[in-house]
Amino acid sequence: MFSLSACLSNNIDNQENKSQISQEEEEFNYSGRAKAIENETDMWPVYEDEKVGITLKYPLDVGMNSMNEWPISLHVESTKIDNLNGPMGFDQDTARTNMLLLPTGEYGNSVDFPLKESKKVREIDDTYAQEFMVLSRFDVCSVLFERSLYFFNNDYQILITLKADPGQIIKENLEYFQIDNMNCGDESIWNFDKQAEFYTQLVENKGSDFAQDWFNKFDKISNTIKFIPFGTKAEAIKGEWVSDDDETYSIQFKNDLKTDYSQGEIIASAKYTIEKSENDSFLIVEDSDSEVRYKILEVSETKLSLIYLDRGITLNFSKITQ
Repeated sequence: MFSLSACLSNNIDNQENKSQISQEEEEFNYSGRAKAIENETDMWPVYEDEKVGITLKYPLDVGMNSMNEWPISLHVESTKIDNLNGPMGFDQDTARTNMLLLPTGEYGNSVDFPLKESKKVREIDDTYAQEFMVLSRFDVCSVLFERSLYFFNNDYQILITLKADPGQIIKENLEYFQIDNMNCGDESIWNFDKQAEFYTQLVENKGSDFAQDWFNKFDKISNTIKFIPFGTKAEAIKGEWVSDDDETYSIQFKNDLKTDYSQGEIIASAKYTIEKSENDSFLIVEDSDSEVRYKILEVSETKLSLIYLDRGITLNFSKITQ
């Protein structure tokens, strides 16, 4: 744990540096609100789909919706339930049945080609999802490594899948594979009698290095999934928020102004905007002739989490309810 004030006090040029930072930064430095990044997911990229109403985070070494460029890649597919007409259970009837069963904790009807031993109901945020692993699909020569979550929100079917490069896992786990020259040439294919054992080893954290890393990343990503309860971030951020680390400090977003309070007194006020990139959203606060930028990690009806980009530290707030 550290504060920016401690860092600045150790600098022999402290007075010179102090004159070069903004009033907002100076207030922040000495407020005790600075907080070190304590969780590896704090700096992960954020994927958000406001239409479907979900956000999640994923590691920097995981490709997002990529095809073959990454050893491990994350894929998010969302389809309006009324438009479902796919194979493998991805149809309207199956979706509507599972929409009723999953909230009760029942797995419901299977989709895709799940390994039987991997089928379970997983709680995510405030709902439930089917969790399963797919190790092959359609034919005996197929070798896949996919872990998936299947659930519903805002009348959408959502499928989140983490895929791993088969070649690397096969190389580390030859005891689970065999050669079928007649049907598959000299390619390694599954010994289907050993698929359940392969899965159990991963569950018990005894898998090979790359396979275990893929397996564990899925769990970490799943734990970051949140539902967006209302509107866009520009709407959700409006209102008053109190710091989780300093109850005397609060901020308010109203009429395009961000106002900072300390012990109920205004200490700063400036215009703000919300800026979006492909997967991330940023809070931009004007400060004289410069900008102060924050990455928005989370904003919900009750929680606001920001990264102060100039210092790489997190700020966590709770909504003040009237």
